[in-house]
Amino acid sequence: MYSRNDQDKDVWTYSTQGATYKVQTTYKLLMGHQPVQPAIKWLWKSYCQPKHRVFFWLLMKDRLSTKNILKRRKMQLDSFNCAFCTSAQEETTLHLFWGCPYAQHYWGTIGLQIVEDGDTVQNIQALRTQLRSQFFMIAIILMSWTIWKARNEAIFNNRLLSTQECKTVFSMELEKVSCRIKTSLSLLFDQWCQNLH
Repeated sequence: MYSRNDQDKDVWTYSTQGATYKVQTTYKLLMGHQPVQPAIKWLWKSYCQPKHRVFFWLLMKDRLSTKNILKRRKMQLDSFNCAFCTSAQEETTLHLFWGCPYAQHYWGTIGLQIVEDGDTVQNIQALRTQLRSQFFMIAIILMSWTIWKARNEAIFNNRLLSTQECKTVFSMELEKVSCRIKTSLSLLFDQWCQNLH
């Protein structure tokens, strides 16, 4: 093997059979390398359904279609305020999932406390510490999913879900995830689920 120059060496590999181009290496050269946050790794390793994982990835990247995002996209709405709050608090990702009293109360139903002024990553780390389980990310993702569903119910059907209704949604989603757990972990997962309720 040989190459023309040092930079070219990473992108092209030459052999007696011809040249081979490396797309992955080229991408890294063009984009640079950024370390991946542990929370991103935890997200993609979780046993949640793909729809849950993509949803939570959008939440982490602040790309969910909250009213704040719609405002930034110059969309006209009657109000950009949180659907849960009686005060005039704008609906942002940080407020909806971590700062809103409705969300904080809901997290509290399974004994979790939110870092009120913290961002999403800080809250994930705090919740991980509180949950102390290898399944911690499942609870975080599904609780967030339930808050999002409750928010959509409030906006589109003008109905505020009770805490019990939210817990029912959470339990149903948890049952779906239980089918995705490895057989060797299913008993441990079932015990963990019982402790959450």
